[in-house]
Amino acid sequence: MHTVLLNEQTIKSILQSGGMTLEEQLSLKTESAVLKVRRAETGSFILRLYTQEVAACRAMEWHDCEGFPQVYRTYSEEGVFVVEEEFIDGVSLAEMLEGGARMDEGRTLQIAGKVCEALAFLHDKGFIHRDVKPEHVLITPDYRIVLIDMDASMRLEAGRKNDTQLIGTAMYAAPEQFGLTRSDTRTDIYATGILINEMLTGHHPAVQQYRKGRLGRIIEKCTKISPDDRYQTIGELAEALHDAAGESTKGKSRKFRKIILTVTAAICVLTFAFSSGVNDAEELVTPEVPVSNKNAEAEKYNTTTVAYAEGTDWLQLYKYDWMETTGYVHRDGGQHARYYTQDGTLVDNTFDFWIDESIGNVEYWYAAEKGWEIRSIGCEIGATGYIHAQKDGKHYAMEIQVMGESFSVYTALPDLRDMTKNYVPTYSVDWVQHGYYIDMEYDRNEPLTLYLALMRLDDVVPSCRSEYVEIKPYDGEVFWDWPVFEMTFYNPDGGDVIFEVESWALDVGFTFTEKK
Repeated sequence: MHTVLLNEQTIKSILQSGGMTLEEQLSLKTESAVLKVRRAETGSFILRLYTQEVAACRAMEWHDCEGFPQVYRTYSEEGVFVVEEEFIDGVSLAEMLEGGARMDEGRTLQIAGKVCEALAFLHDKGFIHRDVKPEHVLITPDYRIVLIDMDASMRLEAGRKNDTQLIGTAMYAAPEQFGLTRSDTRTDIYATGILINEMLTGHHPAVQQYRKGRLGRIIEKCTKISPDDRYQTIGELAEALHDAAGESTKGKSRKFRKIILTVTAAICVLTFAFSSGVNDAEELVTPEVPVSNKNAEAEKYNTTTVAYAEGTDWLQLYKYDWMETTGYVHRDGGQHARYYTQDGTLVDNTFDFWIDESIGNVEYWYAAEKGWEIRSIGCEIGATGYIHAQKDGKHYAMEIQVMGESFSVYTALPDLRDMTKNYVPTYSVDWVQHGYYIDMEYDRNEPLTLYLALMRLDDVVPSCRSEYVEIKPYDGEVFWDWPVFEMTFYNPDGGDVIFEVESWALDVGFTFTEKK
């Protein structure tokens, strides 16, 4: 590949040749450029241009590691090495730290574990990153931690005494990157140690080193001057982080490769989908619940469940797994469920199927699960409406009420009779592009109790790694049909605290600001 300069004319020619439209120029140097582009048939993606081939990018084409952007294609065009890469819609760890976010140990351990997972994958491919830093760690609304920018990457080669190029960011570069010895996997371990320190303190270890407990010792070992004194593999570092966490996440591998990530203030609540456990429509047993009877659970909450919509000739629609005549939907994502007519017929894509606008919209028929995907994002809590199915002149319907998120937070016990009462609203902070988050004030002199109200997640037990938080099941009387947990926050030292409450299905982010 001959040497060229990346100028406006060269870039324009490459875009035209590839049928791409420029959306945004993210970076432009004489040796490289990063552009956000679009093709009509594929949508937006990242285009990276280099005056020299980046071997790691070519090796990562169509990889299977979620810790890196997908590399769709690499090729040469007009003497330029071109990389077409997945666009990651997220916020960088650097932006969050600059915005004042600080991680507690639990969240730091989990983010660092995910970075280790990505680096282990890259090292197995025979490359090192050489530029691990907060700017290159992206956090997406769906809990994905992504390591980007392979510009400084290098192939692992035994026998060389030092690096052929001194590449990397000075504050994060290990001593060997300045020509003292050859860079290897321990170079990435050095930078990861600095990354961990910055998540905990907001500063480089040279300015303020975190020295508490096991994490302090891990940072110290990662950042030793001599590579021989550091962890020798990224796997060793991951195991040390796991041991520091104290216990593995339930049901996950002992290695960080399977840990469900809780992230930082950039987190949003995960989209949660659920379905019944029936595998085939033929397995359905026709409901024995009398169509005109009130649901016993509804009566418990002093509500009315109607079999027929008043003033209509609609027949009853059932959701099989609960045999309900009144259902609930949450408003934080898509949900797919199977519906059956009162005579036991599966409502499939041969039916006309729609829902009232007050409770959302129908996305599609999900053939794999034999259910309908519906979304209630943006609907008002407590809004009611009907799900409709029509075929052969018969019109079936089921009453639906919109709840909050599938994992909602309340300042007092939740109540199905008024789901808006004491509900804590979710929102997006200005330095998060998307996502649900909760912001609250607290008094350092008083414990603050909140209630975590789940929906249809009977086997979910929320947990939190923050030392300021205690979560336990609420076992008193409550007008709620699903699990409720009592969360107590107490921080007598004062100051602002950011933490995550995690569960099998989704996590909720919190910022607690001390009252002035």
